[in-house]
Amino acid sequence: MNAGLQTSVLIEPKPRPGSASAGAPILHFGRWYWLTGVVLAAADLLVFTACGASAVWLWTAVENQIVPGDYLALWPMLLVFLGVSAMVKLYPGVGTHPVEEFRRQGLVISLVFLVFATGTFMFKQGPIYSRAVFVIAWALCFIAVPIARTVTKLIFKKASWFGYPAVIFGNSHAIERLVAQLGRYPNLGLRARAIVTSDAAAPAQIASIPVIDVQTLIPTLREAGKVPYALVGTENMSRESIKHLLEGPLQSFRHVILIPDLPLPATLWMTGRDLGGMLGLEIEHRLLDPSRRLVKRSLDLLALAILLPVFLPVFAVLAAVIKLDSKGPVLIGLRRVGYNGKIFHQMKFRTMVTNNDHVLRDALARDPALKKEWDETQKLRDDPRLTRVGRWLRRASIDELPQIFNVLLGQMSLVGPRPITTGETAKYEDLASVYTKSLPGMTGLWQVSGRNDLSYDDRVTLDAYYVRNWSIWLDLYIVIKTVWVVLTGRGAY
Repeated sequence: MNAGLQTSVLIEPKPRPGSASAGAPILHFGRWYWLTGVVLAAADLLVFTACGASAVWLWTAVENQIVPGDYLALWPMLLVFLGVSAMVKLYPGVGTHPVEEFRRQGLVISLVFLVFATGTFMFKQGPIYSRAVFVIAWALCFIAVPIARTVTKLIFKKASWFGYPAVIFGNSHAIERLVAQLGRYPNLGLRARAIVTSDAAAPAQIASIPVIDVQTLIPTLREAGKVPYALVGTENMSRESIKHLLEGPLQSFRHVILIPDLPLPATLWMTGRDLGGMLGLEIEHRLLDPSRRLVKRSLDLLALAILLPVFLPVFAVLAAVIKLDSKGPVLIGLRRVGYNGKIFHQMKFRTMVTNNDHVLRDALARDPALKKEWDETQKLRDDPRLTRVGRWLRRASIDELPQIFNVLLGQMSLVGPRPITTGETAKYEDLASVYTKSLPGMTGLWQVSGRNDLSYDDRVTLDAYYVRNWSIWLDLYIVIKTVWVVLTGRGAY
């Protein structure tokens, strides 16, 4: 390592009295980070048990012939659930994207219930268990366990012991980006505990971490082995420097995460490939696969078969209310860009006055601040065009329910990018071709990530991210978050 290398670490302000290294700073990497995995496992176990008990109680109220006490014999399910979860690295699940975490949990829960349900019905030894109880318990666990895990992280994310310590390597710019990213997403469970840089222009402090000599850090890591993770920002770093790090100090870490200095989009489904000793990164564009598009379409139709009988009476009531509130049609069709750039009419309940274009022009001409907001986001927080009922429909996101018929016609999907106008395609620039690879959605990443509170550039980025990273698990994740966003009204206006 070159002589100019410096280390920025969290230090204890006073040395331990009587220690051999008295007068030298003592590295503070945390001793209780293993509690992260223990707390998450305890939360999973508690909710899994509660879901099973709730399923038994619910079905007992319906079917009096079952004996609740018989289900206590299935307690090994809890151990299998924890064991399989640990095998797929859900404890502590550090550095795992929420969608990938949700996918692993869903697969583990489904596997455990499938194995035990199959076993009890095939061997038919002991009590006869109800199939309905297994199905109800599986459905409750599938939804409740991931939610409980998220809530647990929100509760403990600021605790000093939560998260695994990490050392960050790179130049000052890469380090600042990584420190900011870890601070922005504490749910990832990685905490910056030391910074190593050879950048002569690096500030004396980065994120309030003081600077000491590198020789104090490396021996401590090798002897104590307290820091399991290293993050390496390779921006402007030579191949020789990366090789030196990998063959030198980075061998002290159990996990090394390289952040490549490449113009690659963020993706959940990038896979490392060994091409005869040469590293390759495979990026899979899943929505280009006809079989996956067929699966997505089949799920849309299945959901519609369940939703339409429920929503049709609601539509009739809302149509009457809209008609009584203001003059004009109940439904409107907005021209939008769809799959492969094809234009379609997006159906919505009318929420605006019939002369809304004239009202908008007058409002923008009178109010420069309003015009600036419109130019930047194509949305208005206090929109003068909305009717009384329309304002309520927007707040509750009910105005978009008729898009179910667009889904039925194959023009939209339940989950997808935000539908855009032909004029907006210019703002997407090179990403316009990415957008048109997927059907627009009734809900999507932008709706569950801030909705109208986001900048336009953020919306474009989220749309492109969705298309590149589509999976059934991402869709399920968005649907679950959509329910929460609609209930809270976050970003709706």
